[in-house]
Amino acid sequence: MQASVAKDAKPDLRQSLSEDVQSVKDAVSDQVAAATDAAKQVASSQKNIIAEKLGGVAAAMEKVADELEKGEQRDIGRLTRNLGASIRGFCEQIDDQDIRQVAQTAETYGRQQPLAFLGMAALAGFAASRFLMASAEGHGRTPGERHRDSASMEDRANG
Repeated sequence: MQASVAKDAKPDLRQSLSEDVQSVKDAVSDQVAAATDAAKQVASSQKNIIAEKLGGVAAAMEKVADELEKGEQRDIGRLTRNLGASIRGFCEQIDDQDIRQVAQTAETYGRQQPLAFLGMAALAGFAASRFLMASAEGHGRTPGERHRDSASMEDRANG
């Protein structure tokens, strides 16, 4: 009789273990989905901020182009206007896209407009370095330390 009770308990234990494993899988899957959605929302928000900033850069380039075209540097003004218009077009294009589509658009844009793409990459690098410097300033360094670090970075860049 004990042998039959043990045999009956084995399927129940397996069933219970299987259900527990499945519930852990479901919980992990739900958490991964929630984290993925949160990451997508953050990325989308950042994408929109970047598009807005690039739109501002495009507008500034178009104003500079106006000034250059009025003066003796019409060719540079025309080039600046074309770059500004190209950047504005890129911003409008990525406005309603998800992150994967933005990456594909950026790749295509880089092939079609390499000069504008390199300019945006340089601006992004400049913005990132400013962000990192501002971030370091917020961590309790004195103004003198910040100045020395900034001067050191300029020396390295210039020389």
